[in-house]
Amino acid sequence: MNFKKIEVFGFKSFADRKIIEINDGITGIVGPNGCGKSNVADAVRWVLGEQSAKALRGKSMQDVIFNGTKVRKSMSFAEVSLYFDNKDKLFPTLTFDEVKITRKLFRSGESEYYINDTQCRLRDIQEIIRNTGLGKEGYSIIGQGRVSEIINAKPVDRRAIFEDAAGISTHKKRKKEAQSKLEQTENNLQRIESILQELDRQLEPLERQSADARKYLQLRDELRDLEINEFVYGYEHNAELKAQVQAALDSINAQLENLKAEQEEADKKYSRMTMDRNNTDVYISRLRDELTELAVAAESIKGTGNTLSERMAHLTSNRQEAESRLVAIEDDIDKKDGQLTYHKSQLNMAKEEKAEVQQEHDELDGEYEELLAKLTEGEREMESRNDELLKAMASIADIKENYGKLTAERDTLTEREDELSEEMTDLKAELRQAEESKLELESTVQKLRKQRDRLASSRNEIMFSLREANVKVEKYRSAATDIQSNISGLESRIKLLADYSRDYSNFRDSVKRLMTAAKHNDELASHIEGVVADIIKVPAKYETAMTVALGGSVQNVVTESEEDAKYLIRYLKANGLASVTFLPLTSYKRRDLDSRYSGILRERGCMGEASKLVSFDKKYDSIVSGLLGSTVVFDNMDNAIAAARRYSYGVRIVTLEGEMLATTGAISGGSMNKSAMANVFGHERTLQEYRDNAEKLKKDYEKAVAAYKAAQEEADELQEQLKVFDEDFRNAEVELATATQKLEKAAGKCEELSSSLTAKTEARDGIQRRIQLINNALSSVDTGKDMPERDDEAEKERRAGYARMRERSKQLSSQLTELRVQLTNLENAIATHTEAISRLEGEMASLNEEHAAIRKALSDTEDKIKQTESDIDNAVVSSEDKKRQTEIKEKISRLDEYKTKLDEDIAAILVSKDNLTKSTISANEEKVRQETRMQKIDEDAEEMRVHIAEEYELDYAGAVRFRRADFDHEKAVGEIGKLRRAMSKLGPVSLESIDMYKETQGRHDELAAQRDDMRKAQADIMEIIATLSKEMSERFDREFKKINSNFQTIFSEMFGGGTGRLEVDLENAEDPLEAGIEIYAEPPGKNLRNLSQLSGGEQAFTAICILFAILRLRPMPFCILDEIDAALDESNVDLFARYLKRFSDSTQFIVITHRKPTMEQADMLYGVTMQELGVSDVVSVSLKEAVKHSSSE
Repeated sequence: MNFKKIEVFGFKSFADRKIIEINDGITGIVGPNGCGKSNVADAVRWVLGEQSAKALRGKSMQDVIFNGTKVRKSMSFAEVSLYFDNKDKLFPTLTFDEVKITRKLFRSGESEYYINDTQCRLRDIQEIIRNTGLGKEGYSIIGQGRVSEIINAKPVDRRAIFEDAAGISTHKKRKKEAQSKLEQTENNLQRIESILQELDRQLEPLERQSADARKYLQLRDELRDLEINEFVYGYEHNAELKAQVQAALDSINAQLENLKAEQEEADKKYSRMTMDRNNTDVYISRLRDELTELAVAAESIKGTGNTLSERMAHLTSNRQEAESRLVAIEDDIDKKDGQLTYHKSQLNMAKEEKAEVQQEHDELDGEYEELLAKLTEGEREMESRNDELLKAMASIADIKENYGKLTAERDTLTEREDELSEEMTDLKAELRQAEESKLELESTVQKLRKQRDRLASSRNEIMFSLREANVKVEKYRSAATDIQSNISGLESRIKLLADYSRDYSNFRDSVKRLMTAAKHNDELASHIEGVVADIIKVPAKYETAMTVALGGSVQNVVTESEEDAKYLIRYLKANGLASVTFLPLTSYKRRDLDSRYSGILRERGCMGEASKLVSFDKKYDSIVSGLLGSTVVFDNMDNAIAAARRYSYGVRIVTLEGEMLATTGAISGGSMNKSAMANVFGHERTLQEYRDNAEKLKKDYEKAVAAYKAAQEEADELQEQLKVFDEDFRNAEVELATATQKLEKAAGKCEELSSSLTAKTEARDGIQRRIQLINNALSSVDTGKDMPERDDEAEKERRAGYARMRERSKQLSSQLTELRVQLTNLENAIATHTEAISRLEGEMASLNEEHAAIRKALSDTEDKIKQTESDIDNAVVSSEDKKRQTEIKEKISRLDEYKTKLDEDIAAILVSKDNLTKSTISANEEKVRQETRMQKIDEDAEEMRVHIAEEYELDYAGAVRFRRADFDHEKAVGEIGKLRRAMSKLGPVSLESIDMYKETQGRHDELAAQRDDMRKAQADIMEIIATLSKEMSERFDREFKKINSNFQTIFSEMFGGGTGRLEVDLENAEDPLEAGIEIYAEPPGKNLRNLSQLSGGEQAFTAICILFAILRLRPMPFCILDEIDAALDESNVDLFARYLKRFSDSTQFIVITHRKPTMEQADMLYGVTMQELGVSDVVSVSLKEAVKHSSSE
C-alpha cells in the first residue's frame, strides 16, 4: 500500500475537516449528483500541483476555497493533505517511511506547500513526484475527460495521449527547447553574418586608407631628412651668395649717380621748352572742367533714369512673384476643393449606404421576429396534434397496462425538461454575451489593424528621416573636419606672416637690424617713429602702384627730428651697419600737386592723387605728401600715356599694374615679383585678412560642430524613436494577432453555443411533446375515448416547413450580425470624412484670405509701376546744355592742334632724354633684380627656417645633427619636389585609419571566431535534435507496440471476444513523429470498424480498454477513476468492474461512481452526502467487515 489517506479542510464543499482512509484494492466514493464526490478527485489533483482553475472546474483558483452557505460563513483558506507509505521508497529522494504532502491556498491569492509539515516550494513537490506516475502527465487521475479525449480527439491530437503513455513527453519538450535554441542560434548567426558583411565593407576602404597613411608616413620621413639637410646646406652657403649680390649692387649705385647728373641737365632744358605747352594745357584743363561738369550733370540725369529703371525692374519682379504665388494658391485651392468634393462625395455615399444597410437591417429584423412568432405558433399546433398521436399509437387497454411505467417516465422527463430549461436560459445569456463580445472584438480588430498600419507608416517615415539624419551627420562631420584643416593651414600662414612683419624680413639688412634692435632697446626705439611702410596703410587695390611710386622709400625710417636722425646714424656707424635714409618730421618738406596739373585728376582712368589714396596719421602728412604728393595713379597704361602727353609729363604717373611714367618722360614697367614688392604693404593687410578668415572659419567650425551635434542628436533621437516604434509595432502585431485569435474563438464559441442551444431546444421540445402525449394517454384511461386518425403525409409536410423556418431564422440571425458590423464600419467612415471636410474647409479659408491680401498688394504694385514709368519719361537732358558741350569740344580741338605743334618742337629734346632714361631704367632694373635676388635669398632662408622650426621644431643647431656626409644639393631639390608631389597625389590622408583598420580587423576576426563557434553549436544542436527524434521514434514504436498488444488482450477479455487494434496513420502524415493514431475495434458478432463508427457505449468501453492497456504498461501506485463508467450500459459496467478488480492486486483504485456493479467490487465504500445544504459529509463502510459481520450473524 502506498496511498494511505486524504485529509481535506475548507476545499470546495468540504467545509469541515474530513479524512478518507485509502486501503488496498478498490476504494469506492459514491453519492447522488451534486453532493461533491468529484471534489475528492479535484483535491488530489490540486495537491499534486494543478495550476489551472478550469481543470478544477472553477473560474479562478479562489473558487476552490469554501464560499459559505446561508447558515455558514465562507472560509479564508483551503487545505488538503495526502499521506503516502514510503517504506517501499515510492519517493526515492525522501528518507521518511511516511510522506505527507500538503497544499494551502488563502483568499489573498498566496499559496503554501509543505512536505511532512515543512514548508517548501511547488517545484520541490514536482521534483519528488517526477517519474512516479503521479504528475500531470501520468494516469494517476482518470476522469470522463480522458475517455472523451480518446473518443473525440482527432487522430493527430490523440497521438499526445500515447506519447504521454510512452514517456516521450520529456524528450519532446527537450526537442522543442533544442529547436528554440537552434532558431535563436540561427538568428544570432544571421545577425553576426550581417555585422561581418558590414565590417567587410568597411575593411576594404580602411585597408586602402591605412596603406596610404603608412605610405604618407614613409614619404614624410624621407622628406624630413632631405629638407633638414637642404636647410643646413642653405644656411651655410647663403653668406657667400649675399656677398656676390652686394658687390653687384655697389657697382650699379655708382652708375646711377652718374646717370642722375646727366638727367638733371636735360630736365632743365626740357622745362623751359614745356612752359608754353603747360599754359596751353591749363586753358584746356579749364575747358575740360566745364565740359566735365556738363557731362556730370548729364550723367546725373542718366543715373536718375537708371535708378528708376532699377526700381521698375524691382517692382516688376515683385509683381511676377505675387502673380506666381497667386497661381500657386489657386492651384492649392483647386486641389483642396477637389479633396473636399471627394470627401463630401464619400460622406454622402457612406450616409446613403448606411441608410440602405439600416433599412435592410430593419426589414430582416422584422422578418426574423415574424418568423419566430410563426415558429412558436407552429410548435403549439404540433403539440395539439401530438395529443392525438399517442391515442393513435395504442389502445386505452395498453395504456392501462403501462400506467405505472408511463407515470415514472413522465416524472423523469419532467425533471429533465426543467434541467434543459435552466441550461437553455444559461445558454441564451451566454450566447448574448458571446455575440456582444464578438462585436466588440470585431471593432477592436479593426481599430488594432488601423493602429498597426499607422504605426507601420510612422515607422517607415522615421526610418527615412533617420537615413537623412545620418547623411547630414556625415555631411557636417566632413565639413567640420575640412574647416578644421583650413583653420590649421591659416594659423600656420598667420604665424609665418607675423614673424615676417615682426622681423622686417623684406627689408634691407641695415634697416632690418636697426628695427630689430629697437624692439629690444627702449632708448633706440625712442628716436624712431617707424618705417614708411608702417605709417602708411594702402588699400589692396593700390598696393602695386604705391610700391612702385615709393620704390626704396618704403624702407626709409621716419624720425621726430634731425637730432634723432643724427643719433641713429651714429648707432649705424658704431655697429658697422650700412646706410639708412631717415625722414625727420621737422625738416622733411611736403610736395603737393602743382595747380597747373590739377586737371589731370579729371582725365580718363585717373584714380586720384597717390597721397590721397592712402591712409595715415595726420602727423605724418608732410612725409606722405613729400613722397607721394606729386604722383598720380591711373588705371592702365593707355590712359596714363594719354594724360602724360596732354600734360607734357609734368606729373609722375603710376598705374595699378605697376608701370611708372616719370617727369623725365621715362616709362618703366614689365613683369615684377608682386609678392616681394606688394607684400611690403600687404603683409599686415594679408595678416588681418587671414585672422578675419580664421575667426570666420572658427565660427563656421562651431556652427558645423553644432550642426553635427544637432544632427547626431536628431539621429540618436530618431534611432530611439525607431526602437520605440519597433516595439510598439511588434506589440501592435501581437495585439492584433491575439485579438484576431480571440475573435475566431468568439465566432466559434457563438456558433457552438448557437448549435448547442438549437439542440437543447429541440430536445426540450421533444420531451415536452412526449410529456404531453403521456399526459393525454393517462387522461384517456379515465375518459375511455377513442383517438382520431391523422394524416402522416400532412404531418411530414408541416414538420418540413417548420424545419425550413428554423433554418431561415439561423440565416437571418447571421445576416443581422453582419449588417450590425457593417453599420459600425460605416459610422467610422462617416466620422473620418466629416473630420477631413472640417479640416479642408479651414485650410481653404486661410488660403482665400492670403489670396485676397496678395491681390491687394498686387494692385498697389501696379500703381507704383505707373508712377515710375511717368518719372522715367521726365528724366531728359536740356538742349541748352547739349549746345554748350558742342562749343567747348570745338575750342578744345583747336587748342589740341596748337599743342601738337609744340610737341614736335620738344621731340628732339625727348630723344636725348629717352636715351638717358633707358640707361637709367636698365641700371634700375638690374638694381631691382639684384635687390630682389638678395631679398629672395633672405626670404628663402627665412621661409626654410620657419618651415623647419614649425614642421620639425628644429633650429640650425638642432638640424646640423642630421647632416649627411653624402648629401647632394642638386639631387635633393629634385627629390624634394618628387616627394611633395607623391604626398600631394595621395590626397587627404587619415592617420587614424591605421589604428581603425587594426581595430576593425580585430573585431572582424573576433566575430568570425564567434560565427565559427555558432556554426559548430548549430551543428551540435541539430545532432541533438536528430538524436532526440530517433530516440522518440524508437521508444514510441516500442512502447506503442506494447500498448497495442495490451489493448488487443484487454479488449478481448473485457468484451468477451472480438478484436481491437491501434494503428499509426503514416499515409496522411508528412512527419512520422506527428502521425495520428487510429483505433479499430471488432466487438463480438460485428465487423471491424473505426472507433468513430461504434455506438456511444462501445466507444466508451473501447476507450476504457485503452486506458487499462496504458495502465498495464505503466502501473501506478494508485489511480483515481472519476465516473469513467457513467456512459456504459449495465452489462459493460459489470465487465468493467470485474476487470478493475483484477487490476486492484497491483494498484490502489479510488473509484468515484454511482453504478451498482462497480460499487459491488469495492473493498471500502465512502458515501458523500450533503445533509446540510452546500456542505459535503463523508461516511464509510468496509464491505469485507460487513460481509464477515453478516456471516457471523
